[in-house]
Amino acid sequence: MAAKNRPYWHVDAKWLSAIALAVSLAATLPAAALYRATDKASGQQIISYVVAGLMSPDGLDSGKGVTEIRERVRRTGSEAVSFGGVSVTIARHDVDTLSPRQLRLKVSGAFAARFYDLGPRGMATKLKADEAATKKAESDAAVLRPFTRDGHRWFATALLVLCGVDLILLGLVVVFSHRFGRLVSPGVVLILVGLPGPLFWALSHQPPASTAPPAGGPAAGLAGGAAGGAGSAADGPAGMVAVLTDAVAPLLAKHFATVYLIALGTGTALLVVALAGIVARRFRTPRDTLPA
Repeated sequence: MAAKNRPYWHVDAKWLSAIALAVSLAATLPAAALYRATDKASGQQIISYVVAGLMSPDGLDSGKGVTEIRERVRRTGSEAVSFGGVSVTIARHDVDTLSPRQLRLKVSGAFAARFYDLGPRGMATKLKADEAATKKAESDAAVLRPFTRDGHRWFATALLVLCGVDLILLGLVVVFSHRFGRLVSPGVVLILVGLPGPLFWALSHQPPASTAPPAGGPAAGLAGGAAGGAGSAADGPAGMVAVLTDAVAPLLAKHFATVYLIALGTGTALLVVALAGIVARRFRTPRDTLPA
């Protein structure tokens, strides 16, 4: 029995749906990566690296500013270091076993844990800052706001909406496709949107840079900017962007690589299954029934 001909407009509808799906996925994949990057553990890690970079004009691995505190701790046994109103005790075991980078991240990590939960306004309020200081803290820390708990919730909501749109468009692509095209069409779309995956994977394997903020940044050492609040860096958002780009890019790229490589791998798998199905179908179909 001859196969029923498809309505001519199905082909146009398939292409339009596929293009719309590609556009929707192009927004969904970054949202999914940022959702992963802003969970509690990842968000705190990113905030910690940015803060550590901002209070290290000579780089995260520089001994400048760390040597002095090591000498004081060896004399006294321990010392409290404060940043942004969050105090951390540095013990002798820490200065004997931790590298300069690890010591800085110990201090900035304690601040990051508080900042992730409260955000810039919450931190400023906890420090009893006035409204002018609070607004400045929010402005200076604007780059870090997406990596807080509130930012994570926002990305969760956005991702839920985008995934709903993706499912509707995927359903349309499948409905308007024909036979194994129901696998090929979404497979091609997923491969196209997942192409940046290998690039993100390569970036994710670069170690976080030992980057210093631009000249004029906060004071060196573990307690650089300790007297200020969440937005005490002299460079404000510009300094945070510089550190975020140079020191934290590999941390972000790891999450982007995971999401984009999943899309690329899923698309490739769909094409392989479709190809295997086409080959198997041709071998099962008698030659005299195959179209000329």
